[in-house]
Amino acid sequence: MSYPLPANAGSVERVPQPRGGTGADERLRPRRRAAPHVSFARLEARVLTTTLLHPHLLAALAAAGHGSYVLIADGNYPFSTRANPGAERVYLNLTPGVLDVPTVLAAVLSAVPVEAAFGMVPDDGSTPPIQADLQAMLGDVTIETMSRYPFYDLARDPDTALVIATAERRIFANVMLRIGVRDPSS
Repeated sequence: MSYPLPANAGSVERVPQPRGGTGADERLRPRRRAAPHVSFARLEARVLTTTLLHPHLLAALAAAGHGSYVLIADGNYPFSTRANPGAERVYLNLTPGVLDVPTVLAAVLSAVPVEAAFGMVPDDGSTPPIQADLQAMLGDVTIETMSRYPFYDLARDPDTALVIATAERRIFANVMLRIGVRDPSS
């Protein structure tokens, strides 16, 4: 949307030079432009409705689209070697346990729809305890499980747009999300 510029846009004004300056009595400074009039009703529609506030995560999710993957990984995940090198990386692993995978998953789920999820399991096929927590958060989207190396291959897929490093202490707490389509009626 474009707004009409004020009449003085692009003009200059003469401003007295402070004492001890360059010796010139005055200098030229561009005039400040008046802020365009925006009604609060229009702003209300633009305010974020998600609980996710991290600017880098929001930008990476906005740049990703339907079918893109988002990896939320535990503190043991080999981020530099087992993820798409072209993916955006956000490191939220400040100290062990802060932030954990369920906290980050809840924030991501508030921002984008998810159509599929994949989880990593040990080679013996056992289900890590955290998988039940993640499945409960995902609701109708069932986590498809795979062993470590097939999961790594999926994380290196060129469609992996975002890799989020958490400080999750529990092992095999990695989840890969495939972004779905936002309901057109919302």
